[in-house]
Amino acid sequence: MKKFLTVLLTTTIGLTNLVPAFAAEVSNDVLTKKQEAASLELSEPLKPTSMEMVQALNEASRMFGEGLISQAEYDAMLLNIYQINTATRASDDDYYPEVQAGYIDYEGVVYLYEEGLKNAKAAELAIALLIGCINAGNSASVASWGLSAIGVVSAYGGKSALEKAVDEAYYSGKGIAVYYQIHHSVQSYNRVRYVVE
Repeated sequence: MKKFLTVLLTTTIGLTNLVPAFAAEVSNDVLTKKQEAASLELSEPLKPTSMEMVQALNEASRMFGEGLISQAEYDAMLLNIYQINTATRASDDDYYPEVQAGYIDYEGVVYLYEEGLKNAKAAELAIALLIGCINAGNSASVASWGLSAIGVVSAYGGKSALEKAVDEAYYSGKGIAVYYQIHHSVQSYNRVRYVVE
């Protein structure tokens, strides 16, 4: 759907070159900036491309979840792992590109659906129960990663957003990718998004 919207938007913006003679002139720079902004807004989130990246993301998550590093340090580690250049950015964009910060496989989803969300009042506690279950070797495979950070950043998405994703993933037999978007200057503006994949 996003690819279709990008093509549609790019085509629509491209057609603005066919401005009627009576309309005000539009410079090519303005059109180029609009195209770039539209493609950035609809771009796909960054995902890990190797097992080493997943391991680095999981380690950063563990350190953050255990309180060994601050949120700012965790954010910096994510930007470093994904090699996002923090020096150059669009001046009108308040966020870095969205990145995948974790993944809950189907076994983890089943645990959250059947146990975690019923026994916890907050999303962070539900994830903590899942982590405890994995550490005890009871459930969820190694395919789940980044759970410690998910437990902390889930406060940005709230329990209801996680519950909705868990319900959808449980009934569709899929896992949940957790995407995190870092604000350039205000940590409390960071966003988390759960996507059933």
